[in-house]
Amino acid sequence: MPRRIEGVTGGKHAVKNEIWFCTFIMYMCSKGNEPDLVDLNSIYSGFRLDIRYATVNNFVRVAVYKTPRAILQRPAAEALVRVAKRLESEG
Repeated sequence: MPRRIEGVTGGKHAVKNEIWFCTFIMYMCSKGNEPDLVDLNSIYSGFRLDIRYATVNNFVRVAVYKTPRAILQRPAAEALVRVAKRLESEG
């Protein structure tokens, strides 16, 4: 079930609110620091991504992103790669 955004019933307004919220959180987390963003698959190709907002298979039924990419802050991406490699070695 899609999560509800207070005061919004869905559609393009919900998408705009959610994008604004994500942008605001990214800004607050990087405040005072230049963001070091990386494409997750560019540092490790073993991930299987399901980027729903790059397809029509999401709650707004419209592709929001043009390409299915996962962009993260470098420390978060590197942490995911470490975990993935460790899990891979354990089978």
